Amino acid sequence: MTADTHNPAPDKAGNQADSTDSVEGDLLKAAPLAPGAALGSHTISRLLVTSDSGYTYLADDGATVIQEYFPLQFAVRDTDNTSLLLCDAQFNTDYEQGLTEFLRLARALSQLDHPGRIAHYQENDGAAWYAVELPVRASFADLLQPGQRLPEETLRAVLYAAITYLDAIHETGGLHLELTPERILIADEDQLLICGFSTDRFHYPPEDAHTEHDFRAPELASYRGQLGRWTDYYALGAILYQAVCRSVPVDSLTRLDALDRGLGDPLPSVMDAGEGYFSPTLLSLVDQLLSLDTAERPQNAEELIDAIEPRGVLDNEQADPPELSVEAKPAKPRKQQAYKGPANGENAITRRVKGASSIVLSALDKTKNAVNLAKPVPPRRNTKAPSIAESHTAKPVKTPGRQEPLFTGDAHDIKTPSAENRAPLKIADDLEDAGEVLTEPNFRDFSLPPQSRAKTQPKRSHALPHLDIKKWSQRLGSPFKHYSVRFGVGVLLALLAIYLLYLLVTPPGANRDTASNTTIEIIGATDLTPSDTPTLEIAQIGSSSESTIPQTTEFAKDDDLARANAYRDAEKLARLSEPHLARARTYLAEGHLISPPDANAYSEFRTVLKMDPDSSAAQRGINQVTAGVLIKTEELTKNNEFSGARAFLDEAVAVIGDSPEFQSARSNIEATQAQWKQQQALAKLEADKARRAREQQQKIETLLAAASTAMNENRLRTPPGANALGIYRTVLTLDPANARARNGITRITQVYLDEARDALAQNQLGRAAQELEAAAAVDPTNPNVVILSTQLQRRQYLETEQQRLQAEADDRISQAQAIADEQASLNLTSGVTAYYNGNYQRAYQFLSPLAQEGEPQAQVRVARMLLEARGTNRDKPKAIAMFSAALAPIQLAAREGRAWAQSDLADYFVDGFVIDKDLSSAAFWYRKAAEQGYAPAQTNLGWLYFNGYDGVAPNRAVAVHWFGEAAAQGNRAAVRNLQALGEEIPGQGGS
Repeated sequence: MTADTHNPAPDKAGNQADSTDSVEGDLLKAAPLAPGAALGSHTISRLLVTSDSGYTYLADDGATVIQEYFPLQFAVRDTDNTSLLLCDAQFNTDYEQGLTEFLRLARALSQLDHPGRIAHYQENDGAAWYAVELPVRASFADLLQPGQRLPEETLRAVLYAAITYLDAIHETGGLHLELTPERILIADEDQLLICGFSTDRFHYPPEDAHTEHDFRAPELASYRGQLGRWTDYYALGAILYQAVCRSVPVDSLTRLDALDRGLGDPLPSVMDAGEGYFSPTLLSLVDQLLSLDTAERPQNAEELIDAIEPRGVLDNEQADPPELSVEAKPAKPRKQQAYKGPANGENAITRRVKGASSIVLSALDKTKNAVNLAKPVPPRRNTKAPSIAESHTAKPVKTPGRQEPLFTGDAHDIKTPSAENRAPLKIADDLEDAGEVLTEPNFRDFSLPPQSRAKTQPKRSHALPHLDIKKWSQRLGSPFKHYSVRFGVGVLLALLAIYLLYLLVTPPGANRDTASNTTIEIIGATDLTPSDTPTLEIAQIGSSSESTIPQTTEFAKDDDLARANAYRDAEKLARLSEPHLARARTYLAEGHLISPPDANAYSEFRTVLKMDPDSSAAQRGINQVTAGVLIKTEELTKNNEFSGARAFLDEAVAVIGDSPEFQSARSNIEATQAQWKQQQALAKLEADKARRAREQQQKIETLLAAASTAMNENRLRTPPGANALGIYRTVLTLDPANARARNGITRITQVYLDEARDALAQNQLGRAAQELEAAAAVDPTNPNVVILSTQLQRRQYLETEQQRLQAEADDRISQAQAIADEQASLNLTSGVTAYYNGNYQRAYQFLSPLAQEGEPQAQVRVARMLLEARGTNRDKPKAIAMFSAALAPIQLAAREGRAWAQSDLADYFVDGFVIDKDLSSAAFWYRKAAEQGYAPAQTNLGWLYFNGYDGVAPNRAVAVHWFGEAAAQGNRAAVRNLQALGEEIPGQGGS
C-alpha cells in the first residue's frame, strides 16, 4: 500500500540478517553480510532474498540491489564476517564451476536493455557479486501476500519484463531453475529484476527450504525430463496462477503422482477461478504454462509473447487489448491407434518380421530396465554447511553423486499421460501386441535367427538312455491302429519285394556288352573332372501311362539297355554340371551376379542350362540372380545412387534380358529420384530461408549493440549514420515489431524531455525550446511534448511581459510585481505537481527558492525531501528547522480553510517531528481537506482507514471510496493503491 507522504509498510526483511549471525564462538556457518557491511563501494542495508546460490541485498539506502555469489551447500562465512570459505576442499571444482557460471550470468545481464540491467560486477579473491541500480520497493510475493487479485495490467507488465529478463539468460544457454515470487523484485513503474539464478548448471537444484511452496516444473522436481526454457516458464505460470486464483497451485510432484496412479489432475482449473476477472487470453496462457507436457508449453520467448499478444505488437496505449482464445491441445492417449498398412501387404511383412518372440523379449528388457533404472533419489544439498571444527575432527564423508540434469535436446521426456516414463504400461502394450501376433492365422516367428536357436538347444548326451520297453512298444504300436498307415506299409513292402525279384532275374553284366561310350561337347566348360561327391540328378524313365506300382513281370533286354544308357548319361551330365553349379554358388555368395563377364553366377547357371535345360538347380540359381539384381538395384536407389542403379540395371538387362520386374525397378528408380530431387529442393529452400533469417537477426543484434553504445556515448541524433536514433529506426525497418528498438526510441525522447524540464526549472527558455524541438523530432506523438510545449509558451510569454514591464515607468512596477507573483505561483504549482508525481529532483528545483523566501507550502515539501533524501541529500537538522518555521503559517492557513494547509497540518500529526503524534487529529484535518476535494488528503485519509487508527477499526470500503475520489483527479498514489487492492480505477474501466 502506498501513501503520498511516506511509506508506512513494515520492513519485512530488515531483521533477517540478525537471525543468521555468522559467528557463534568458533562455529562457522553460512550467513549473509550484516547491515552496514561494505561490499566494494556499496553499503549493505538489509537482506532481501536467500537462494541456493547466494544472498540478495538492498544497499545504499535502497538505491541499489546487490547479488552475492555464496553457494550455501558448501560455503561458510569466515570470522571477519565478510570472507567466504569452503567447508571442505572436495568442493573446489563445484565452487569454480559455479563462480564461472555466476560471472557469465553477470556479463549477460550487463548487456541487457532492461531496467534491471547490471551496472557493475566484480570478482576478487574468490568472492563475486553484481550490482543493479534500481530502487526496489517490494517483491512480487509482497503483492500477493494480501490475498487479493492483482489487476491484469499489472500481471501483463510484470510478465513482459520477466520474459525479457529471462530471455537474456536463456540466449546464453543458462536457466534460472529456482524462480519464485520472492525472487521477482519490483520497483516503481512496474520495473523489475529477477534474482537467485541457479549457478550450478550441472545438477538439478533441490527443493528450496527458504520458500513455502514448490514452484518447480515436473521435469525438475521428478528428475525424469529434459530441462530448457520451458522449465522456467512453468514456474512463471505457477506464479501467475497464484496471482489469478489467490492460492498457490498444486505442486508438480503431486500432479505427476496422481496421473501415474490413473487419477485426474488435482490442479483446480485456472479458467474457472479467473473467469470474469481476467481475459481468456491470459487464463489460457497460464493453463498452457502449467502443462505437465513440456512440448505443450511455449518453447521460447517468441512463442510466449505470441501467446500473450497474438499479433506480436505491444501497444501500451490501447485501453482494451484484443483477446485471443488459445485452443488447448488434446491430451495424448496412452496407446496409439494401430497403423493401417498399405494394400500390398507391407504391414503383414512387418508384423511377421517383428514376431511375438521379439515383442515379448522387448517387454522383458523393459522390465529389467525399469528395475535397474529406478527413479533416482537426488542428494539433498543441505543449506546449513558443516562447521570448520567438525570438518577437522570428523573424517570427511563423500557426498553421494548429485543428479545430473538433461538439457534441451530433440525431444522432451515429460508427456501428459506419456507411457514412455511408466514402464509397466509400455510393457503391457508390448505383451498385448505379442498376443495379437500369436493369434494371426499365418503367424511365423522370424525374430530369432536359426543359428541362435541352434545354440540354445541342449547338447545331446552320448550315453545310452534308459530304454523303457513297454513304453516304446506302446508308442510303436499306436500308429498302426489306423487303416491308412497299415495300407501305406503294405504298399511299401510290395515295392520292396518287386525290387528284390528284379535283382534275382537280371543276369550280372547283361548291359555291359551293349553299352557304348558317348562323347558330349560342353561349350564353355573348363573342368570335365567330376567332384568326389557329385550331386546326381537322374531323370526318371518310363511312360506316364504305366502303373505307379510295377507288376512282377520279367523285363526285356532292350528296356534294360535303355535304362542303363539313360542312367549313365544322367550320371555323366551331373558330373559335368556340378563344377559349374559349385562355381555359380560361390559367385552368388560373393555377389558376382552378372559381372565380371567370365566369372559370374549367371554365366555359370546358363552354362548348366545349355547342358541340361531341365536342371531345376540352375533355374533356381537364375531366379536367385534376378532377385539379387533387384535387391542391389533397390539398395543403390535407397542410397540415392541413381546413376549407378540405372547402369547396373541396364547391364542386367543386357545380360539377362528385360522382364516386368526390371521394368518395375526402372520405374521405381525414376520415381525415387524425382522424390529425392523434390526433397533436396525443399531442403535448400528451407536452408536459404533459415540462413536469411539468421543473417537478418545477426544484423539486428549488431545494430542494437551499436545503438546501445551510441546511447552510452550520448550520440543520440548526431553524427549522421552513427547515432542511436538512426540505428534504432534502421532496426525497425528490418523488424517493425522489435521491442528493444521501440524502447530505445522512447528512451531517447525521454532524455530530451528531461533536459527540457531541467531548462524550464532553471528558467533557460531557449535551451528548453531546443530540447522540446529535438523531442518532437524523435517522437512527435509523445503527449509530454505537447504538455511541455504549452508550459514553455506560457513561460516565454511571461518572460517577455516581465521584461517589457520592467522597462516601463515606475507606475507599472505594481503590474510587474503581480506578474512576478504569478511566476512564483506557477513555480509553486509546478513544484507541487512534480512532488506528487514522484519527480523529487525537479520538485526540489522549483520549491527550494520558494522555501528560502518563506513560502510555507514549499517549506513543508522541501523539508520532507531533505528528511527522506528525495531529490537531494539528506539533512535532518535543516529539515526539522524548516518544519518548525512553517508550522505557524500552516496552522493559520488551515484555520482559514485552505485545503493544502489542512492536509500538511495532518502530516505534522502523523510524523510527530515537531508536535506530538496524534492519528485522530491527523484524520480530522485530512477529512477537512478531503471534503474540499484535495486529492493528497483524500489518499492519506484512505490510507488511515485501510490500516485503522487510535481505536478506529480498518474499513476497506471507506478507504476504497477515498482512493477512488483521489484517483479520479489523477493522483498516482491512489491509482497504485486501487491497483494493489484489485479495485476499479475511475475513468479506466475494469481492473
